[in-house]
Amino acid sequence: MKHLLLAMIVAAGLWNFSTALKCHFCMDAKNDKECNKDTISCGQNKTSCIVSLNVETGLLTKGCERTVDCTSSNKRIKTKCCEEDLCNAKLKVNSSCMLTHNCLFLLLGTVVALLHEMAP
Repeated sequence: MKHLLLAMIVAAGLWNFSTALKCHFCMDAKNDKECNKDTISCGQNKTSCIVSLNVETGLLTKGCERTVDCTSSNKRIKTKCCEEDLCNAKLKVNSSCMLTHNCLFLLLGTVVALLHEMAP
């Protein structure tokens, strides 16, 4: 009877270990392709995959997080979370033109093209 109880405890421990949430992991990556190369198994208290975008630098960070910590009060950091294996692969923080530097370059390029068209 003791052996059966011990086997059940070990099996339950292995079950929890084998079903840990898996997330893509990166620190300060330039894009999703670069950021999705590595994966990580989350600990028991980390039940969400997270994507964080630094609005000023445009750099991505992905990993595991507690669901209650999936919001950021920092206006320069935009975050989103999901709760399935590798769900943060293509999770977009915001599809609008929030990467200020990139938007400015796009606007500048448009202005230069228009000025070039208007030149004699």
